Amino acid sequence: MDSSEVMICPFCREEVIYKALVCKSCGSDVVYGATNIELNNSFKTGFTTTGLALFFIVFLVPVFLNDWFDFNISAIVGVNWFTFAVGVGLSLYMASKNRRKTENYYRGQVRFFRK
Repeated sequence: MDSSEVMICPFCREEVIYKALVCKSCGSDVVYGATNIELNNSFKTGFTTTGLALFFIVFLVPVFLNDWFDFNISAIVGVNWFTFAVGVGLSLYMASKNRRKTENYYRGQVRFFRK
């Protein structure tokens, strides 16, 4: 779309010029792509999910293996500052990947929100 094209507001059915931030008729917000809230929530979700998965792998899997198969594995095998740093780094990487995925999903979309 170029700047001379118009869209129709779904709330008031009036024309809104492309690249406008607010509908002049009803005052609804016009959002192009993902909102900051959606991007931040996707980042937090990716970070939390990866962190919980790593916690499960490092702490809980050895406990289950010990109980089910009579292994003798310490619950925190090899956990030190380096392992913690790798876990945080992996969580940050997955969180940013999740944010980019959300950004790409909403790219090119125009949405209207009421205040």
